[in-house]
Amino acid sequence: MHDSVNTDTEHHTAAIIGAGVYGTALGNVMISKGHTVRYYDKFNEQFNQFPLSEVLADVDVIVLSIPSQAVPDFLDEFPREFCHLPFISATKGILDPAVFDVFVNFSVLSGPGFAEKIEQKIPTTLTSTSLLASDLLATDWMTIEFTTDTRGIMTCGTLGGIYPIGAGLQHLQPDTPEFDSYIRLALKEMKQAIQILGGHPDTADFACGIGDLVLKCGSSLSRNFQFGLCLARDPECWPQVTTEGLNALLALPPELKELPLIHAILQKIKAHEP
Repeated sequence: MHDSVNTDTEHHTAAIIGAGVYGTALGNVMISKGHTVRYYDKFNEQFNQFPLSEVLADVDVIVLSIPSQAVPDFLDEFPREFCHLPFISATKGILDPAVFDVFVNFSVLSGPGFAEKIEQKIPTTLTSTSLLASDLLATDWMTIEFTTDTRGIMTCGTLGGIYPIGAGLQHLQPDTPEFDSYIRLALKEMKQAIQILGGHPDTADFACGIGDLVLKCGSSLSRNFQFGLCLARDPECWPQVTTEGLNALLALPPELKELPLIHAILQKIKAHEP
């Protein structure tokens, strides 16, 4: 069942659902701390040789790291006898915590972490509503902040994929007045969005908010930034790979689509949508 075990003392046995680059990057951090990590990915032959129920049989925490559009099918297929296990969602692009109501012990993990940077052990801060996330992931180079604002983190994680599209559309570069101005406006709007949805606006001041904005709006590693940049250069450009920010943008509730920056990005997208 693809157990990966470090020789150090084991603390937890975690099942990571989604063996993409981000899920495996998180898994490698856990392994380095002595935890047992078990991967499952229905779209990866290496990690779907056993039924999910077998993979979950003796784990004590589940971490979700799949694209947001795959979540409905995952929930439909999830074996209900394991809904009591601690469940940490590292999937961005979902606004409503009620989507995960089936899980008794649900929490969120989000923030400015590119898989490549995590693998290189570059200092990283993530935000979570679970103290267990700190047990699993906190190291001398990875900090886990804690907040109880689930809706706020989920809003940050969703909008943090949208604003980089706008940064790409404007060819913004870090350490320029234009970039700094855009980040200030995006942060202000993110706080408005959190408040509209019933969260705490100050959550945007955590790494899951401002940290994610600064990183993703100014990095060529961001698929969302690259999509905006490509669209600005070529009106025929359309992503051939999963672009979470685009999916999240199109699925936003009407009240968020009317916020100025988001509205402007959406109008650009609609003008070029194939």
